Amino acid sequence: MGRFLYFWAYRIDTLQMDNVMCCLCFQTTFYYRMLSAL
Repeated sequence: MGRFLYFWAYRIDTLQMDNVMCCLCFQTTFYYRMLSAL
């Protein structure tokens, strides 16, 4: 039971990290395009 909960806590952590990386990546490309358009 404890192992199961630990597994899910780990899964949620990694998913959140993926979302953060995705957001950062999106923001960087967005700013890069804005600068390129100038």
